[in-house]
Amino acid sequence: MMLIFTGCSQSNPTIKNENTTPLPSSSPKSNAIDTPNPVISYINDRQYNDSIQKYLIKIINENTMAINDRNKIKFLLTFTKNTSEDTKHLESLYTYMVDNENEIITKMDNIEFNPAANGSGEYSVTLLRTLYLKNTKETKVQSSSFYFKEKNNEWQLFAID
Repeated sequence: MMLIFTGCSQSNPTIKNENTTPLPSSSPKSNAIDTPNPVISYINDRQYNDSIQKYLIKIINENTMAINDRNKIKFLLTFTKNTSEDTKHLESLYTYMVDNENEIITKMDNIEFNPAANGSGEYSVTLLRTLYLKNTKETKVQSSSFYFKEKNNEWQLFAID
């Protein structure tokens, strides 16, 4: 095996010209847009003494985290076991929020509990959600209602309005 070493000759010094403008870098540039991640604040469930309210807030937080984490399976699991038609609707809701709107839910507040929603034994939680739309870099506030039904002594999320 033979190694060949090549290099520069020391007899040719490099001339440095101080009056030249730097040439633009030829390295490839990233097309990624640097957007800061918005600060996200979930609902503090410890502020609620009522066990039902605390549980409903836990489910709402899990649902919101699934959207923010872009985890469709976790999002679907926050809902009650549904028919395949319901699952298709929930998947399209998820796709709209995550793919079309590209939203991040940054804050939830002004929470109102309604234990007799629609007079049918349903429980609703209405709140204001602050959304950061990554595509347009806009923030908007919208009202949302989460609807729960009691099945087998457990409150289960079945719809979001």
